[in-house]
Amino acid sequence: MLQKLPLLQKLKLPYFFFLGWGIFWILSFILLLSKPGISSDNQIVTFESLPSLAEGGSFDLPDNKKFNWKEGQRLENLLTLEDLELTNITLNDILNKSDNTNANYTLNQFGYFQKANFGNLLNNVKGLRDYRVKQIPFVQNFLKSKGYNLSKVQNALLKNLVKKYPELNKLTFKNFDLSKYNLSSIPGLADTPLKQFSYWQSLKVSEVPALVKYPLNSLGIGGGFALVDLVLGKSEHPTNRSISGGYNVGFNKNCSHNCAQIELTGNFLVDGKQWISGKYQEVDGGSGCLAGKEPTGRHPYGPNFKVVVWNTNEATDMVETALFFRFCSLCGCSPYLVGPVPFKSYHVGEEIFVGL
Repeated sequence: MLQKLPLLQKLKLPYFFFLGWGIFWILSFILLLSKPGISSDNQIVTFESLPSLAEGGSFDLPDNKKFNWKEGQRLENLLTLEDLELTNITLNDILNKSDNTNANYTLNQFGYFQKANFGNLLNNVKGLRDYRVKQIPFVQNFLKSKGYNLSKVQNALLKNLVKKYPELNKLTFKNFDLSKYNLSSIPGLADTPLKQFSYWQSLKVSEVPALVKYPLNSLGIGGGFALVDLVLGKSEHPTNRSISGGYNVGFNKNCSHNCAQIELTGNFLVDGKQWISGKYQEVDGGSGCLAGKEPTGRHPYGPNFKVVVWNTNEATDMVETALFFRFCSLCGCSPYLVGPVPFKSYHVGEEIFVGL
């Protein structure tokens, strides 16, 4: 009786040859993804953990004005929620990620109350208008501080109260001691997406409770590590295996001169690839009316900032990296050029997060 030979016998290749290669590729893939982005606690990136800007700079705006930053300036005092495109997270999201609670922060630490009025608050926090006056001590004390007698309106719904007395909508929180009230004093405040608050675009990072402690890794992150194999100075040229660039041009933008770089190993996906220094090489970046040039680099931690190979030292086999941020407006976002913010240094043989 005629029997069919197994495929591997037909090819006259040993079974274990294929089995071995299969195991190799599976293990390689698992090892690649086994570290989702942070391999130890000291790799968590927060605004609080970052140093100040190492250099000042400016960017020309369409209205003949300039966006300026100064050496020594803290990022949290410069960047706004709009610059980071933080829209859907809530104060509770921030607090939970930074191991804090509502009780740790008071309303005067939320810059929103320096810009908004009572009407904004009622419209911004979902469901707040349906509470009765007597249910929220904060509201009672606030209105009393403005000279209103609430004895006859304790049972009134807030939406009916402001409908009957529309002037209440325009009351601001200035000269009212917000430091006596924590974030839970207003029902639903901490569960409201930041984009629902009036003036959210102009709120600086430092004006949002606990945002300086929020892991920026949580805003969007890839995965994948490699090892620094070589550190090369700017005399190197040209390159043909780049893994650096930008969102606008892709991440394989090569260099023809002044090609300081690091070469990578230890990961089959980037073995022999070149991460080119952005200190000497720029690429197109930004969008709309704010488009321009930015240092070449990568976004292993997502779109909120760019990681750039900055200084390379062949004598010490060491590379210094830096972070660059952007700012945004109604007509677009700038290139990633707000920096450099000194980040991490690596020696040959050390692990570096490249994001894949």
